Amino acid sequence: MQHSFWKRMLLAVSMLTFGAVFHACSDDDADDAALPEIAVTESLEFDCAQTQTQTLEIKLNGPFEWTVEAEDWIILDRKSGKGSATLNVTVEANTEARTGTIVVTALGSQGAADTGRCTVKQTVRTPAAETNVAPIREKILATGPTAEKTDLPDEIRALTLRGIVVSDRESGN
Repeated sequence: MQHSFWKRMLLAVSMLTFGAVFHACSDDDADDAALPEIAVTESLEFDCAQTQTQTLEIKLNGPFEWTVEAEDWIILDRKSGKGSATLNVTVEANTEARTGTIVVTALGSQGAADTGRCTVKQTVRTPAAETNVAPIREKILATGPTAEKTDLPDEIRALTLRGIVVSDRESGN
């Protein structure tokens, strides 16, 4: 009888130990899958001179639902979806530079959420500086410079050249 008691006690302790070990090693991936992780394109740059469309990449770690918010001047081809996706972002031509943000929010289970942000810039491009000597020389000669008259108008003074200029009179450069 006493021998049976110790067998049962050993069996009970073994079962408790065995259960505790396997419970501690359980797979926690199911809990991680409930937490969305999002990555989006960090920035997009548009030119004010013309209407342009670019793509915004949304990458998620699962089939989570997401929503998108942006300023009114940033046109999105859709404002919600599920899982990783690519959105078309259109910005219409404009006369002034502006900066905005696209915010993408992924929703997981039990209210868990993650947010990704993309900065959208629309810039006014300045024309490149004159890189040829001939047009600048023509403007200077049109002022009729002489040995006594060397002042140039502000319009000509504002012109700049980029690079190294090699010129000779005979070639007309």
